[in-house]
Amino acid sequence: MTLSSSARLDALTVNHYELQLRFTCGNQVTEGRLSVNVQRDPNRDQCAGRFASPAGEIIQVRETVTPGTPLYTLLLPGQGAQMNITSAQDPPYFPGPFSIDGQGQLWAPSQGLKGQAQKVFQLQILVTFGQGRSCRGMLTVKVLPVSSSQVSFPQQAQNITIPENLVPGSKVAQVHARGFDVRYEIVSPVPCRLFSIARVDGVVRTTAPLELAQAPDAAVTRLRVKAFERLRPWDSAELDFQVDVQSVNRWPPRCLPALLVTQIPETTPVGTFVNTFTCTDPDSPGSTLDYQLLFHSPASASSLCLRDGVLEVNDTLDCDAPGACLQHTASILVLDSGQPPMTTEVPVLVMVTPVNEFSPTCVSRTFRVREDARPHTLLGSVMGTDLDYPHDSTEYSISGGSAPFAVDSLNGEVHLLGPLDYELQKSYRLTVLLTDHSQDQDPTCHRSGSCTITIEVEDVNDHAPECEPPFQELTVYAHLGPSLEVTTVSCRVAQEPQRLAFSYRIVGGNSQSRFSLQGAVLVHNDLMLGPPGQSSPIHTSY
Repeated sequence: MTLSSSARLDALTVNHYELQLRFTCGNQVTEGRLSVNVQRDPNRDQCAGRFASPAGEIIQVRETVTPGTPLYTLLLPGQGAQMNITSAQDPPYFPGPFSIDGQGQLWAPSQGLKGQAQKVFQLQILVTFGQGRSCRGMLTVKVLPVSSSQVSFPQQAQNITIPENLVPGSKVAQVHARGFDVRYEIVSPVPCRLFSIARVDGVVRTTAPLELAQAPDAAVTRLRVKAFERLRPWDSAELDFQVDVQSVNRWPPRCLPALLVTQIPETTPVGTFVNTFTCTDPDSPGSTLDYQLLFHSPASASSLCLRDGVLEVNDTLDCDAPGACLQHTASILVLDSGQPPMTTEVPVLVMVTPVNEFSPTCVSRTFRVREDARPHTLLGSVMGTDLDYPHDSTEYSISGGSAPFAVDSLNGEVHLLGPLDYELQKSYRLTVLLTDHSQDQDPTCHRSGSCTITIEVEDVNDHAPECEPPFQELTVYAHLGPSLEVTTVSCRVAQEPQRLAFSYRIVGGNSQSRFSLQGAVLVHNDLMLGPPGQSSPIHTSY
């Protein structure tokens, strides 16, 4: 890329170019931008513009100009040149000498120009650069009389408020001054980076973005606008006004993370942090945000709260009642302080997990069972209780031993497994173990308890007594007296040696009721039995 031979670059006039380039290779087209900055050449003579032209520069000033004020700038400040007026400034034509300072500014004579109207002062100026280089130019100063008509602004100073989202080129205000063929310019601040004014119609427009987040100094700008007549620029007036840029609430708060999902055990203490998140306002970084917690399910939960933008436990969490161990769904509403306020909603899901806190318990009981009960006979039930939810998640078992009993692992029913014998064992003491399950987030976490049940065996008369001798034949003779003891019956139960009490009765052969039993003693109650020597056999059943 080369510079055209006809190009004339002047850094004082234009010092930056933006070129739009297009590259074509076959069917592929690529576009891009190229920025070209024009820099001033320190080795080049610095005289430029109409001042260095053969005709020179002509300026017009009013005769009422303040003595010793700057009238014209020959060179921009900081160019490092020495300037001198080489032409004569002799009185009486000159009221006093014009002067040039080191910044290239031409100053009015200290005596002023009053009474010098219509005069023309030609000034030959020599500009000397380093290493013996120099250039010359002419500056003509025309003194104009004071105009009879004055430029003025009918309105007073005012403040203007605009939103920060105005694009460059947007109209801010329009000023109007009285006068003939008036022109306008901004005299403060110079240069004015954010605003410009149209010279003809006085419309003030933006020239750069006003984003306060990127340019906070754009919030307040004090402008001074000068109005002057085009042909008599000394006839001028100035107007001061302030432009306030108001922030625009365009973006809702941004939060990280955008979704809060967590789980906490039911034993989490009150005041524990559940989760934290961070929100900022893109429109106003560092501004204060407002937070509101809205519950969805359950609708009026008090177990969670927001404190200083932190979600924490507000009440005791409990999973030991039906429906108490819930998934808490809520939203955190984040509001900024802009106008109008904008909001961001952060969904919240907090899952409360159960904790196996309590051991199951049961009440000791006593069951009675006949010794002749059949196997699988239901003796009773062990009722276990557990304060953890679900309350019926308990398994039952019998600890140790070889007793003929079993407990149902699900419902706690106690059943007989084998035969009982009162004569061998009259009672049993069993330890029933209770183990809970499904009451903790950890499936391997169990708690256990126990209680003692007593089973008493009821005696059943299941063995016939045996008598010795099993058969007797006795002869009874007549006798005197109301009764006669015939014999004493001796019986026992071999399987129950401890049984000593028996009851006796006559079951046959006592048709005439001559015999009776007094306990185990057989007694004859009749005086006349029959002829002597005649026996009467008696059979007894024991």
